[in-house]
Amino acid sequence: MNRVIVAASATATVGFLVLTGAGCGSSPVHVGNRAPAVGGKPAPGDQRLTPATVETQIRDLQQRVGISVKSVRCPRHVEIMNRHTFRCETTLRKGVAITTMVTPTNVALGLAQFQFPLTEPP
Repeated sequence: MNRVIVAASATATVGFLVLTGAGCGSSPVHVGNRAPAVGGKPAPGDQRLTPATVETQIRDLQQRVGISVKSVRCPRHVEIMNRHTFRCETTLRKGVAITTMVTPTNVALGLAQFQFPLTEPP
């Protein structure tokens, strides 16, 4: 499984895609330890998306692109379902908040797309 970051101007869209072709030349950006799905069913140990797992994924991705994260909060009252976008808020170390749009792509496998600013506001 390969995960790809696509950036446009000051916004990043991070998606996780299953690439079926061998030797496609792409490399993982956000490495996980999950075993591949078999027959469309999650492998043992796979992690469903929860507010806590989404917060961890956002924090890891934002720190990898150089954003100094203090905390990430996702709503606890939202049911996480495939293709239903919701918002999470990151508080930066300097106290400024930025919003991340989260679109789950496969809740059972813990996969989602994230969209957030690539640069910290002044």
